[in-house]
Amino acid sequence: MHQQLLSLAIEKAFNKALALDLSNPNLTDLNGKSLIVDLRELEFVLQFTIVSAIAKDSPIVVSAPADEHDIESADCRIHTSLRTLKELRQTQALTELIKQGQLDIIGDIKVAQQFAGHIESLNIDWQSELAKNI
Repeated sequence: MHQQLLSLAIEKAFNKALALDLSNPNLTDLNGKSLIVDLRELEFVLQFTIVSAIAKDSPIVVSAPADEHDIESADCRIHTSLRTLKELRQTQALTELIKQGQLDIIGDIKVAQQFAGHIESLNIDWQSELAKNI
């Protein structure tokens, strides 16, 4: 049950952030791609699927993979920790993190990099959003 709630909360947060983005992000480069994130701190894995061509208002679907086939068929799988996720922004650190056993990537690394790039490039006017709610 907590797995479904966390997946839903993450999905809502991502999609809300994308809706607030002033640069109007275009996720078509990732359309139909899936990214599996297996964090050591969680007891389950999360699957991020980009469906921007189908659902303009909710282009990212976050769920738990239904079975092992979903995990195996993902475009990219990442096994790491929350602390290491922060370090993934530095592309030169990838090799070192893999050598140290802090990061395991299976599949197309470009999917993970493009996904991270979209998240990092969010341009949200937080002052305006805060003013709407005060």
